[in-house]
Amino acid sequence: MVDSQSKAQKYKFFTIGAIGTFMATLDSSILNVALPTIADEFSVPIDLIAWVVLSYSLTLVSLLMVFGAWSSRKGYKFAYKFGYMFFTIGSIICVFSQLFSILLIGRIIQAIGGAMFQAVGPGMVTEVFPENERGKGMGLMVMAVGLGLLSGPALGGLLLSYWSWQSIFIINIPIGFFGLFLTFRYFKNYIQKLKESKIPIIGSVSVSIVLLSSMLVATLLGNYEFTDPIII
Repeated sequence: MVDSQSKAQKYKFFTIGAIGTFMATLDSSILNVALPTIADEFSVPIDLIAWVVLSYSLTLVSLLMVFGAWSSRKGYKFAYKFGYMFFTIGSIICVFSQLFSILLIGRIIQAIGGAMFQAVGPGMVTEVFPENERGKGMGLMVMAVGLGLLSGPALGGLLLSYWSWQSIFIINIPIGFFGLFLTFRYFKNYIQKLKESKIPIIGSVSVSIVLLSSMLVATLLGNYEFTDPIII
């Protein structure tokens, strides 16, 4: 990062990251209160509707390592630009989904954007904050994570009280466009030293397999005994 980047610019970069991180964590918890409503609308069993949340979490966690390395090669502007694009497009798909499978696809696309936010956040803070302020920057980013997780159920319940479950995704759309606007505006002249990092494909696939297996077992336990061959 060059010396000409001011203190004001530092917080502009941080704001872009904090908005993305907040939205990514918010959408991991905001849908919980709406699951029964969504299950009724799509006529899906309650144990299957849980995959609206699980598909998001699985995709996000599986891609963290990949996008962390990828952002080192492509830069934070690339990560946030495509992060906001994927997150917003995924939200739009969820709003207009008429089939349960389409809703899951929208959630997975959302999670791709969310994974970009989560993967680059700590590195971006380290890059834009001076060494003596990095603890402060990381603390503020952790607050964005906590705020997203804690406010999700309450905000979801509030939206569901007045509007349909689609409103949970509708609120993401203007925020996504706003984040994309900030990214193009403030990262336009940002100078970052890029690194040739190896993308951990094998590690990411391994994490995905372990998480998917665990989630499938947890889902099937509602209908089968723990010693049933299908679980083992």
